[in-house]
Amino acid sequence: MFKHIKYYFPQFDTPKVVTVISDVDYSNRIILTDTLLLIGLDNYLGPEHRFYHEIQNYISADLDSQYLAVDVASAFAKKVVPRPQERTFLAQLIYYGKELYLKDELLPLATDAQKINYSEDQFLWAEANEQAIWRNFIESEYLYSTENTLARRFLDPAPFSKFGLELDNESPGRIGRYVGWQIVRSFMDKNEVTLQQMLNLPAEEIFKKSNYKPRK
Repeated sequence: MFKHIKYYFPQFDTPKVVTVISDVDYSNRIILTDTLLLIGLDNYLGPEHRFYHEIQNYISADLDSQYLAVDVASAFAKKVVPRPQERTFLAQLIYYGKELYLKDELLPLATDAQKINYSEDQFLWAEANEQAIWRNFIESEYLYSTENTLARRFLDPAPFSKFGLELDNESPGRIGRYVGWQIVRSFMDKNEVTLQQMLNLPAEEIFKKSNYKPRK
């Protein structure tokens, strides 16, 4: 992963890697500074480990070694993906879409499910329901809404996404990030821009030039 970061970001200096025992501080399991990468190893023991029995399942599911490099990539993304200037739901979708597309480039051996911290079943659900999810976002007029609850319902870690429909309990959390990812992928497929250029483009431009159509 560091080799791929260096390829796209030549100014990147590989940090010293330090592993620590953090008393399962899963909110801070990866800390990346300019010179240090701190990895809390006790946050990657597998979801069934006895240390995690008091932790909610949707959180412990992420505490697995298969997500370690993915989490490091997320920490790096926070340094190079500009936070959205707009408060719209669309801007937030595209922000997370940029982060996930960055993982496409930095982690070519990871599965798509791993990149978004999903199980294979969760990822298959997202693929199968992409059109229904998008239709719900459009019909509910969410894209240009600045309603704060949308992030909690569709972007933040949670046991499931909250459409207010029967399918809620089947859905994985953070489903909006999956949609944003597909929008950014569609944009990159249709436009000749570098990775760095894309990261700095406004969400509205990416959305309009993506001609995004959800898979059926």
